[in-house]
Parts: sequence; structure tokens; C-alpha cells
Amino acid sequence: MTLAVAGMLGVGFVAAQIHAVSDGDTSLFRFLLDPATAGSRSVHYSDATAQKLLKEGLTRAGIPFRTRTREGREYVVWEQQHDAAADKVVQDTRWDAVRAGIPLNPRASFNDPAEQKDFIAWLGKRGVKYDTFKLDGRDYVAWEFRSDTANLMDVYMAERKRN
Repeated sequence: MTLAVAGMLGVGFVAAQIHAVSDGDTSLFRFLLDPATAGSRSVHYSDATAQKLLKEGLTRAGIPFRTRTREGREYVVWEQQHDAAADKVVQDTRWDAVRAGIPLNPRASFNDPAEQKDFIAWLGKRGVKYDTFKLDGRDYVAWEFRSDTANLMDVYMAERKRN
């Protein structure tokens, strides 16, 4: 029993170390759980329309993919050699989904058109890709989702308060 617990702790420690040095890349863990996924990447959207947009985009781009179901969720899987092209499709899918009303990218709606214009200019100064669109009669601004843009609205509001 002690050996089993020590072994589990050792595996847990090694897994934590691999996760830390791999910058969050979980491909090794996916391989351990499902060897058929080695050398591949996958994406799952809980929204069926976004999932459909992704598959259509990959098909248009000529990127071969397959689907796998895991824990009741469908994942769209492609081989790593297609990562660069697939990443572009994933980003395009996020924009298409946002325009269809599916909130995959951060977005905001402003009551004051002047404030929206200021926010758009603020995004532009920071080099953040954005798009404007109408949804249910309201104007929206959506911006690209990256690790450094996840809380942009908080940053914008804080800067406005200081000025």
C-alpha cells in the first residue's frame, strides 16, 4: 500500500513537472490516456454551431481532420503538421461564431456611441484585432482572444477612471 501511494505521488509529481515545463501543453497526458491522439491537436466547442463552423473551415482549408468523442464531447482532431493552418482556421471560426452571436471572443456593447468609438481607438493603439457587428439590434465590439487580451475591458475601464 505504501509503495502504491508513493508511486501515485511520484507520477503526480512528474506529471506536474511536465505540465509546468511544457507551458501547459497536455499532449503527453492525452497520449497516456489515449495513444491514438499522439502527434495531434484537438478542439471542442460546447456550442454545436461553433463546432460546425470549425469543421467547415478546416474542410475549406483542405486540412484533414477526424472527430473523436470523449466523455460525451465531440473533439475535432488534426495532425500537428497542420497546426499553423489549423490555428488560422480556429481563429477565423472564433470570429465567425462571434458574428453569429456565440460569445467565443470577448465582446462589449456600449450605450454611448462615443464611448464605443473611444474603445475601438484604444484597441487599435494596442494592436488588438477587433470587429464590430450588430446582434439583436445592438452594436457590439469583439476583440481577439489571447492570454494577454482576456481582461482588456477591465484595463480599459481602469485607464478611463484615471483620466
